Amino acid sequence: MRERGLSSSSFEIISNPQDFRRSIICARREGDRWDKPDCIDGTCGICGNYQLWNICPDTEAEDSQVGIEHHITFDDYQTITYLNNKGEEKTKKDFIKRTLTPFEFISQLQSYSKTFQLHHKLALNQDRAWLDAKAEVASGDGTVSIITDYSENYVTKAHREIQQKYYTSNSVSLFVAVMFVHVDWVLCNSATGMNEGLREELKEHFLKSKQPPVLRYDHIGLTDDPEKSAASVIRNFTEIYDWMDRNLKQQPNAKGYKHRLSLFNDGCKAQYKNSNIFWHISTLWKNRGINASQEFFCSCHGKGECDSTGGTIK
Repeated sequence: MRERGLSSSSFEIISNPQDFRRSIICARREGDRWDKPDCIDGTCGICGNYQLWNICPDTEAEDSQVGIEHHITFDDYQTITYLNNKGEEKTKKDFIKRTLTPFEFISQLQSYSKTFQLHHKLALNQDRAWLDAKAEVASGDGTVSIITDYSENYVTKAHREIQQKYYTSNSVSLFVAVMFVHVDWVLCNSATGMNEGLREELKEHFLKSKQPPVLRYDHIGLTDDPEKSAASVIRNFTEIYDWMDRNLKQQPNAKGYKHRLSLFNDGCKAQYKNSNIFWHISTLWKNRGINASQEFFCSCHGKGECDSTGGTIK
C-alpha cells in the first residue's frame, strides 16, 4: 500500500458481514425491506457475476507475483474427521487456520459469497418472522408465541467435594421456553399471579409507556438426559400445553380450536427438526385443540430470549 501511495483513508475498510454484503450487491430502493431476488441468486445484470467486487489488479491473476508477506491467514469453516472416546470415526464442523495467496483467498471468498447471501437472507427472514409473531400477540387475537432452546449443560458441584467426586460429576440440561401472551388472555389465578385489578394496572402502564400489552412467562425444564432427545422435547412441550389449558383463556368455539400457538426454535435435528417433532406438532389440533405452527431459526442464528434466562437459572 505504501509503495502505491495508498493509505487506509484511500478506500473503505469493510469490518463486518453486513457492510461486506451491502458492498457486493445492488442497494435497496427507498422503502424496500428486501433485496431483489436477482441480487440474491447472482443473476442480476448489475451486481451478478461479481461485477461490484473491487479487486486490486495485482491479485486478479492466478500467477500474480505477490510476496509471502502479503498472503492471507484466516479461519476456514470445514468438515473434519475425529475419533470419539470409543475409537469411532466421527465428523464435525470446525474452524481450521489456513494461509492462501490473495488470488486463492478471493476466489474462495467469491465461491462462498452466493451461499452467504442466501444464508443471510434466510437469517433475516426468520428474525423478522419472530418479530412479527410477537407483534401478532400484541394484536390481541389470542395468539401465543413461544421460543425454546436448551441451555448449555450445568455441571452440579458440592461446595466441598472430594477429588473422586470430580470424576463422577453429573450434568443437568436446562430446557428454556419463553412465552409471550396478551395481558387480556391470562386467567386470574395463583399460578399466573393475575387479578382484575392488576390487569387494569398493567394495561394502564403499557399505555403510558407506549409498550405492547404483552406479558412474558418463562418455563424451565430440568433433565439429566444427556442426549436432549425428541422425547425430552415433547415432554417439555406437553408441560407447556397443560399450563396453557389451566391458565389462558380459550378461543371461541366457532374457530374450532382452543389456542393459537407459534413455536420458534433452532434447527437442531436431534431436538426439533426431526420426524418425531413434526408428527407431534401435526397431532396437536386433534389431541389438544391447538392450532400450532413451528419455525426454525437459520443455523448459527438461534440466539434469543432463552439465552439470558438460561444463564440466570444456572
